[in-house]
Amino acid sequence: MDSILTKTATHQLHAWTFAVGLGCLVTVLVLGLQKETSQSKRKVYACLAIGLVGAVLGAALLPLLLRLPAALAQRSLSPLLVADRMALGGLVGFTVAAVFAARSLHLDVDRVLEQLAPSLGILVIFGRVGCFLEGCDFGSPTAAFWAVHYPPASHAFNHQIQSGLLPISAHQSLGVHPVQLVEAGIGIVMWIVAKQRLPNAFWTSLCVYSIGRFFAEFLRGDPRAFWGPFCLAQWLSIALFFYCAASLDPNQAVRKWRRS
Repeated sequence: MDSILTKTATHQLHAWTFAVGLGCLVTVLVLGLQKETSQSKRKVYACLAIGLVGAVLGAALLPLLLRLPAALAQRSLSPLLVADRMALGGLVGFTVAAVFAARSLHLDVDRVLEQLAPSLGILVIFGRVGCFLEGCDFGSPTAAFWAVHYPPASHAFNHQIQSGLLPISAHQSLGVHPVQLVEAGIGIVMWIVAKQRLPNAFWTSLCVYSIGRFFAEFLRGDPRAFWGPFCLAQWLSIALFFYCAASLDPNQAVRKWRRS
């Protein structure tokens, strides 16, 4: 494990980019295994492609929007120049872009989202495995047997040095929770839910993610912004859950039963 992380410490961006790129490829392959007419399949592929572009933009833009008040208060662009990405922004961007594409192509939005639902879990799985290899979004210190130690120059190592938790002479970080793999597990649950092709599978998958992400944040150890008792990601998870819960359509089950 340490040898793998040592190698990725000098190629951190490549590890995450490769994992996310592989995840995008898998979403295309999984969609190809679904049975639809060729004309409908081409349009759904277009929705997936636009959704993936929206995911990339959303993951990058959400952190910028959240740092905008600080930039305005400081009258400086410095807060906006910090490279960052947020999984929540990626999922929201994917959803908005996919819905926009489906409506623009005059498709049934509910059916398109049902076909794209497995993509949500796949993106979370590969994205979080990429974060694990990169060492970002690391967990809080723990002495449990599942603890992961990161090498020098990694995000966890540098943060623990700066926080005084680790001496400069240390050869690896303190053991931390592999919280990225916990979130990857949430992605697996999302994929299982989506593969059941249940009514409202898309929105249910997002509800699963928001609940899992809320509790996974308690295991995080990287610097985060807190508003009151919860961190920013937890507040966003709460908002996402209520929005998705409100989007659940009880009549979709009836329509799906009639189609079958």
